[in-house]
Amino acid sequence: MSKSDVSYNTPEIDEGVMKWGMHALQWRGYNHIADHRPGSGTFDAVLANAMDPPGEDSGMDGPDQVFKHVSCHGAKRLNELESSGIFKTDGVPTDPKGSWECVEEGDPKAAAILGAMNMYAWNTPTYVDLTIRCADFPNPGLISPSHCDPFGPNPNPIVSEAVVMREITLCAEGSKPPHIVCNWDQGAQGEVGPCESFLALENIKVGIFEISPGGYASHNLYGRDYAGNLEIWERNYIEAMNRMDIPKVLNQLVFDSGRH
Repeated sequence: MSKSDVSYNTPEIDEGVMKWGMHALQWRGYNHIADHRPGSGTFDAVLANAMDPPGEDSGMDGPDQVFKHVSCHGAKRLNELESSGIFKTDGVPTDPKGSWECVEEGDPKAAAILGAMNMYAWNTPTYVDLTIRCADFPNPGLISPSHCDPFGPNPNPIVSEAVVMREITLCAEGSKPPHIVCNWDQGAQGEVGPCESFLALENIKVGIFEISPGGYASHNLYGRDYAGNLEIWERNYIEAMNRMDIPKVLNQLVFDSGRH
C-alpha cells in the first residue's frame, strides 16, 4: 500500500538570546508587519523584551502553579502583552489578530501531531517543555557548557528546557496526505482526536531555549539522521511531566490560533 509523507513546518525566526515568550512575540511581530502595507504595521521588540515575556518557570507565576517553562499562564501573559502597545498600525496601538492558546497533552505522539496541525492551520510555532540530555547530542557543545561538561561531576545531566517545534513529518496510509486524511481543512484544529490512529510520526525537529546562558539554539535534535530519534523524543517528553520528582503534571502546549 502506498504512503504519503508530508513535512509540516513554521517559518524560521532570527536566532539570538531570547525567552520562548519573546520568540512567540517576535513571530507575531513578523506576521503583523507582513499583514499591512509597508511602514503601517510595527512591532516594538525592545519594549516587548523589557516587559518580561514568559520564560523560565512561567508556570510558577500563575494562580495554578506548575513547574513548567511553557505553561498556560505563559499563554495568558502573551495575550496580555500583545494588547499592551507593542504592536501598532499607523501609529495606533493594535491587538493583532489571533490568540495564544494552551492545551494539556500527556502523549508525545499526539503532541507532535497537534504541532503539525497547528503549523498547517495557522502557520504557528508550538512550544512545550522537554528534558534534554547532553548524550542526545553528537557534540556536547550544542548545549551550554554549564550543562554539558564531560569532565565534570555530572557529565550527562537531565535538564528541563522549553522548546519550539520546527518541523514535523507525518505519514498516512494511501495516496492522501495527513491533513486530508484528518480533515484539518474542516476546522478540526485544537484536538487530535481519533485521527491519531491513522498517522505515523516519522520525524520531528525542535529548537531549544537554553536556560543558561539563555536564548534560542536552533538544533535539529530529533532529526531523521539520529538513530532511535523518536524514542528519544518520547522519553524526553514524558520525563518533562515528572520534573523535580513532583507528581506528574501533563505538558502544556502553547500555540497561536487565528493566523491564516
